[in-house]
Amino acid sequence: MASTIVIQSHRENAPGIVARATASVRAWADANGFDYALKQDELFDLILPACLDAAGPRKQMAADIARLAWTQQLLDDGRDRPAKGEAHEVAVRAHRRVARGRGRRHQPLRTEGGIRRGGAVSG
Repeated sequence: MASTIVIQSHRENAPGIVARATASVRAWADANGFDYALKQDELFDLILPACLDAAGPRKQMAADIARLAWTQQLLDDGRDRPAKGEAHEVAVRAHRRVARGRGRRHQPLRTEGGIRRGGAVSG
């Protein structure tokens, strides 16, 4: 059986809207039986300090590299499907389950901005 984990990251002390969006994605993951993990500033512990320094004020670039390292770590630990949920995504109707079965591998994740194709992974 596949092991899916939804991962998110954002800085500590993020604005309330980010915290609410993060909570909605977590609720969506829980409703669909997926594991969930959040990293805040400790995300940068996954990359070399030189990488963080090279990013300068563009910390998003370093965060992207750190999330790739995190994803690789999860795969190495036996996770089959790490799925990244952006901190700004809001899962609308988080209580609804994702349809499962053949031909329905990727389901849209409803966000405030509409539907993000491929944003959700189901078994």
